Order: sequence, then C-alpha cells, then structure tokens
Amino acid sequence: MEQEYYQVLDAKQLIANHATVSQNKCGLFLCRKGDADLLLNNRSFHIDTGTLCLYTPYTFIRIVRHSDDIEGYLLE
Repeated sequence: MEQEYYQVLDAKQLIANHATVSQNKCGLFLCRKGDADLLLNNRSFHIDTGTLCLYTPYTFIRIVRHSDDIEGYLLE
C-alpha cells in the first residue's frame, strides 16, 4: 500500500476560528484557489492563490477566515 505524503485540502473540513498547535509536525500548504487569513504565532498573514505557507513544530495556527472556494495541498 502506497503512503500519501500530502492531502488535498477539503474546505468542508475547515472551520474558521479553529486553532491548533503543530506540536511535533512541520508542514506546508500550497494555496491553489481562494484565500484565507491566518494567525501564525499571533502574526497575521493573508494567503491567496499561489501562496506557499510553511510552519515549524510548535507553531500556533489559527484560521481566522477562509473563502468558500479555498483549495490547496497540505503536506505535514
């Protein structure tokens, strides 16, 4: 069985104002469509189509807002 190293982001699983800590994970998110506003360690970022977002272990991540059509690849 092949292991998938990334997942396609499903916007239905995203919840605005959801917060998490990346604990023992680092990762990246490549936005392919739509946009979002994030807090990473309490710094604000806006991502949109073509943006690559990287995070390291123990990063505080909060999705403040996202568009209904957001799509992308998430690799942890």
